[in-house]
Amino acid sequence: MKEFHNLKNVRAVLPPGKNIYVTNDSVKGIASIPVIESKFLELVSKSMGFLYELMVPEDGLFGNRLEDGNWTGVVGLLQRNEADMAFSYLSMNYERYLILDFSTTYSSQVQTFVTEMPPLVPKTTVFMYPLI
Repeated sequence: MKEFHNLKNVRAVLPPGKNIYVTNDSVKGIASIPVIESKFLELVSKSMGFLYELMVPEDGLFGNRLEDGNWTGVVGLLQRNEADMAFSYLSMNYERYLILDFSTTYSSQVQTFVTEMPPLVPKTTVFMYPLI
């Protein structure tokens, strides 16, 4: 496992996806990152005392193994030491386990808001439904 406490600048890969988009006005091309990954990265960087540079895989993939044994996407960046860590919903399988060090998994759940149902409109006012 890599030791980060002596490093000043760590290269962190973010997951590809619709929550990350690129604009010309954004810093290093990253305009928006998923909330859980950004909060988790901030927390880890503060507690371990390092700065970080954000990266997104150019091919937009999490990682597929190629016939020559190399990888694409997030896994490829880690395998080639172009990145030091990834904050992603990256599934752990045997092939990835052989080349990467995985942390304890984490997940987030979507929040749902519940309200009281409005009362039914009486049938005697059916002629006014289009106006309500």
